[in-house]
Amino acid sequence: MLEKRKIKEYEELETVALTCNEEYVSDTCQWVVDDNSFFSIGKTIQQLPPGFYSYIFDHSINKIRLTRIKVITDNILTLPDPVLNNILLDFQKFWENRERYQKYEFVYKRAYLMYGPPGCGKTSLIALLSKELIKRNGVILNINTVDQIELYDRVIKDIRDIEKEKPLIVIIEDIDGYTEFGNISRLLNILDGTYQTDNVIIIATTNYPERLEERFSSRPSRFDVRVLIDVPSPEVREFYIKSKLKPEDLARIDINEWIRNTEGFTLDHLKELILLTFVLDNPFDDSLIQVKEMIKNVKIKNVTIKRGLPTPVGFSNQNEKIKQ
Repeated sequence: MLEKRKIKEYEELETVALTCNEEYVSDTCQWVVDDNSFFSIGKTIQQLPPGFYSYIFDHSINKIRLTRIKVITDNILTLPDPVLNNILLDFQKFWENRERYQKYEFVYKRAYLMYGPPGCGKTSLIALLSKELIKRNGVILNINTVDQIELYDRVIKDIRDIEKEKPLIVIIEDIDGYTEFGNISRLLNILDGTYQTDNVIIIATTNYPERLEERFSSRPSRFDVRVLIDVPSPEVREFYIKSKLKPEDLARIDINEWIRNTEGFTLDHLKELILLTFVLDNPFDDSLIQVKEMIKNVKIKNVTIKRGLPTPVGFSNQNEKIKQ
């Protein structure tokens, strides 16, 4: 029989490999050929299952190893925010217009740069877009190490050699952090390097857009969409609060008081306020003071993006339409 053995790549990642024992004889076990070397493999598939993936270079097989990451996206909220909805619409239009890209001889790819204060929903928006891609049988690659930046061309080549039309999202969160380690040329290669590939959307995020050089921010072909994800509006805060609370909770609060007292709160701050008030059963006023004290004590380095102020060179304003 086929034996399953679990291999821990990281604490939160798990992949399942299939191996053959001595008693098992079947054509499902095959030989993998690497020049003049051969090794057995338990099972092969023609398509990567849709979902989130990380990747490493596995020295034991001298190949890239893709590992599927368990990410729950079922509870992601679709917030009533025009900026977020415009991004989602742009995302959907991209996947529906492959023929037009081919007609005008453009590489079938798109790149988004999302920037703004921490905790305002950039990661949640990425999860929402990824959920939409999974419906299209797509794969999401998470880049979160320098090694993965260096291996990018190789993993893309491996995927495209086997699945030429597989829809892809490539995520680079906190992209400004990688520019501090001398990886600018590698990042530029991902965005517009020599190994271009179709059927891909690249999504990068940063809390500090002023740290990015203009070669990232001002060239449209590198980031087609540059958008500020700012602190939520009163309408979004009301939607979030009503979505998180139970009917019996909503019946005993003044929702207008909550909205009025949470001006300038991020979604993370709202989450903490709800947790303190309803999970830990603290009085609302005490919880509010605690969260506001938390905000006050956070020391923001460099420039904090604020609603209504000029945005850095090469970046769109939140009130502008998405730049095509």
